[in-house]
Amino acid sequence: NIDALLGNLPLRGNVGFQYVDTKVNSTGTLAGIGIQTVEDKYDDFLPSLNLSLEVADDTFIRGAVAKTLTRARLDQLAANQSFNRNALVCPDTDSDGVPDDIVPQDSPQQTCFGLGGGNPFLKPYESTQYDLSFEKYFGEATAVAVALFRKDLSNWVLDRTILVDGTPFYQAAGLGSFVANNPQVAPTRLDGPVNFADGFIQGIELTARVSLDDILPDTLTGFGFSGSYTYSDNGLNDESGNQITIPGQSKDIWSADVYYENYGFRAKLSARHRSGFLSEVLNFDGTLSGASATSETILDAQIGYEWDQGLLEGFSINLEAYNLTDEPFRTQNDLFYDSPTGDVAAGETFISRHEQYGTTYNITIAKKF
Repeated sequence: NIDALLGNLPLRGNVGFQYVDTKVNSTGTLAGIGIQTVEDKYDDFLPSLNLSLEVADDTFIRGAVAKTLTRARLDQLAANQSFNRNALVCPDTDSDGVPDDIVPQDSPQQTCFGLGGGNPFLKPYESTQYDLSFEKYFGEATAVAVALFRKDLSNWVLDRTILVDGTPFYQAAGLGSFVANNPQVAPTRLDGPVNFADGFIQGIELTARVSLDDILPDTLTGFGFSGSYTYSDNGLNDESGNQITIPGQSKDIWSADVYYENYGFRAKLSARHRSGFLSEVLNFDGTLSGASATSETILDAQIGYEWDQGLLEGFSINLEAYNLTDEPFRTQNDLFYDSPTGDVAAGETFISRHEQYGTTYNITIAKKF
């Protein structure tokens, strides 16, 4: 913990770290051969620093730096793989399962065997995060803030083709002697998820929360509103230096609430909006594929009451309604051709997916002890 003075300004915060030692163990099928168990180990050092400087009364500049990690999906880490012989490179004329000849390879397009499926050797996504904010408080319920953020990303997982050492797979397939006598075949083409890309997310966030108690008469105390707006940019660099959009990231996001809290009553009307983003939708076989989701605005509401005296003291009831306007989830695709002329229709799109789930209502009854 940090509690000191910078000149005559109060400085508070903390510094720390995590050390993470990880062991990965995955058992799956090596198609056409049998079961394989693959193990991997790695460790990570994750430092963090958080500082808050009070530059004036109820006015703060906050800064933070931290390194974090996120695991890859379990289906990407699975040891379920195919191990298929390329007959053009390693013909097996007598069909005994052992190649009889080796044709010169053009790696990675042509290798003796090829791997496909999961990748148990994936490392976690890593993010080095930088945050800087200016915050001004005008009372218990009124404040404004401006925040800048950036996340430098590494080890991002993409489906790509790379060369890996296929020796353990040759051994699992009973071809240990073959690869020992022909070490040039050990480089093996892998088609699947790999730690391939680096990227970033950066932006600015504006936030305000205002209580109207100082403006409205006493009989109307408890009303207020809050809102926030975030603009962010993001990208991943592929093997050609081109930028790829990160799934789930919208450039523009805003939210706004109008609320009332007094005399035991709580009521709030909330709206939130996000611009279009790259979504990952579930296919019939359980895999995920990218899709361009359209913008959406969702309206929620809640109202509740809590008893603070009498027989029902400590009881509360709350009614919530989510997605009051039944906003759909939609994705769109580029319209490649204009059907009447057969020409490419630049910039034209069509809705490829439209999902509606209706409004969800939730009622909660609680008792405090």
